[in-house]
Amino acid sequence: MLSLTIRRLGVCAHLTQPCYIKMCAEMRSVVKRIKKNQVIITALAIMIAVAGYINYAGNISDIISVSGRGEAAATDVAASDSADNDISVPAEEPDDESMMEPGSVILTSGGVTSGVISEAKLNREQIRAKNTENLTNIVNDANIDKSSKTAAINELAKIADYSEKEMAIEILLEAKGFNDVVASVSDTGVDIVVNQQTLETSQKAQIEDIAKRKTGMTSDKININVVK
Repeated sequence: MLSLTIRRLGVCAHLTQPCYIKMCAEMRSVVKRIKKNQVIITALAIMIAVAGYINYAGNISDIISVSGRGEAAATDVAASDSADNDISVPAEEPDDESMMEPGSVILTSGGVTSGVISEAKLNREQIRAKNTENLTNIVNDANIDKSSKTAAINELAKIADYSEKEMAIEILLEAKGFNDVVASVSDTGVDIVVNQQTLETSQKAQIEDIAKRKTGMTSDKININVVK
């Protein structure tokens, strides 16, 4: 019989060889479970960070439209009777058919002030900063596995790419005379809000062209919104 002594935890225990082998196996199993749980938690953190930004990017128009509906109800009713739908339409959610139609550019008039656009920009940057912080913590955590770090780095690069494209779109549009512009870019499309009540066909074409050139997105993925 082989006698072994373990002193690491400050406790002496005499174990037979079979018991020692069993204990080591159990310890290895516990370590594996801990590592597995850590990988799952890290993956969830990355998914939450990405989902948070995508959710914002997909709902920026909804946020602005909802904010303006109470103030612009009369404007929306009047707009619904307008024959020139290429210029302005009511502030309603686009139906599924218009979303699916290739080359369609969706316009909504929420009748809100430019302060809402400033708020949208601030909200965008706050979400981006929080997601960047969470992903950076994952990258810098010595206990996180390499694959999770790589995934976090890729998401950080994607967020930086979104930011550069949004800034480029906003600068170019403002250079064209579109003041108070906010752009939101994601994998699924581009959302642009311009502080104007209506847009001419040529203006819509300018906005769409800039969005296409800076993101590579097709027309059906470009959502243009106008406000007061």
